Amino acid sequence: MQPAAARVSVPDIKGVQLVGGGREHTVALLGDNTVRSWGNNGSGQLANGTTTDSSTPVTSLTALTGVDKIAAPVGGDFSLAN
Repeated sequence: MQPAAARVSVPDIKGVQLVGGGREHTVALLGDNTVRSWGNNGSGQLANGTTTDSSTPVTSLTALTGVDKIAAPVGGDFSLAN
């Protein structure tokens, strides 16, 4: 049995509407339809144009506008947006 997930505070992020958790990264859709992500970025899964890991949220998907859905499939090294 896996332990229950703990609630944690993420610095520098407000207005979160949706959250997706991948294998080693997390993405969050904010109320202004922008996306922030943090965690492992070795495969570019933070979608910020780098492969640098980040323990704090970075702006992702800057070329997309009007994002209203996100996902970071569990076990996956990628993120999705629509």
